[in-house]
Amino acid sequence: METTRNLVLTAWMAEHGYSSNTLADAVNQAIGDLTGRLGGLDGSSVRDWKAGRVRWPKSATRAALTKVTGLSATALGFVPRGRAASAPAPPQEDPVNRRSFLSVTAATAALPAPPHRIGASAVAKLQHKFAGVVAGDHQHGGIRGIETHALELAAEAVHLQRRGAASQRVRAQLYGVAAAFTSSAMWAAIDGRRFDAARRHHERASSLASMSGDQAIQFRIWSHAGTLYRHLGRPSDALAANDVARNLSIVRRDPLFGSLGHARHAAIHGTTGDGAGVRRSLGHAQEALDRADGSTARRLDRYGSKRSTANPNWTASPSPRTSPSATGRRRRPMRTAAWLRSHPTCTGPAPSPRHDSPAPSSGREISARPSPRR
Repeated sequence: METTRNLVLTAWMAEHGYSSNTLADAVNQAIGDLTGRLGGLDGSSVRDWKAGRVRWPKSATRAALTKVTGLSATALGFVPRGRAASAPAPPQEDPVNRRSFLSVTAATAALPAPPHRIGASAVAKLQHKFAGVVAGDHQHGGIRGIETHALELAAEAVHLQRRGAASQRVRAQLYGVAAAFTSSAMWAAIDGRRFDAARRHHERASSLASMSGDQAIQFRIWSHAGTLYRHLGRPSDALAANDVARNLSIVRRDPLFGSLGHARHAAIHGTTGDGAGVRRSLGHAQEALDRADGSTARRLDRYGSKRSTANPNWTASPSPRTSPSATGRRRRPMRTAAWLRSHPTCTGPAPSPRHDSPAPSSGREISARPSPRR
């Protein structure tokens, strides 16, 4: 059966800077917003639409497309089932002159206004809002309000680039900020033990981070995934997720990322009672931290390292050798190692300095919380 390409959809995607994969991702997220369950489309689904192999998507998909584009399915070139595609009208009298006149008139009327330019200042405003999300998480922990607010800001970052023109660098930064917001929603969900929501946020965050190309936020997201699986009582998955973070090239470039990766590996080993693995990972973490300098701390803090809520600015950080938070990080491996030496038959994670405190209410404490029994 001969198919007719959907040139309207193809033109809309080209005008708004969408590839088949990015449009599928946006529609999947819109389906999730509408139905509570992410869609299962991929780039091949969009290519089928463009090629005319799928002329009328499912109702949920059509609603999601309208949410993403602001246009109805028929306005995007889709044809309802049972209706033939419109055939071109037969030529009328004086076809050449009339068509030329109409084409020029329509083109003149359809000339768009110069698009609004989105620049670095828009990214900076979103980054400032992200600093507030991080500060709120430190103060209140995994409450639903923080999770919801972070998701709203992630949507704002994604939709911003659809409302104007931007350079490739700015678009990548907007995807990175959206991924950072979504990873904070994931962290809040983990902290609040809403693990199903955390898994959904992880899927969305990792997709956005891949489009941004920013390895700092990719490291943060996969480290969070390791924590999620650790709390689900799935240490093998936790180690695998943390290995994704540790295998990023940024870990080789910045020792502070390497130190964090090893420290989180130690926490996972602790849940399985692997004292030797804990000691080995802590040793590597300490070695990497000794090589870290202030510049790596500033780059890490770009996406919300564990900063004091009194200083939520996430674009600068004191040297890790002098800041109180860094001092705590340097002392914690030594405390844990001392505890392990006095408990050679450990069967669980070493206690943190807050181990005897009530249930954590802050993202800073969740990494030390014991995994739930399941």
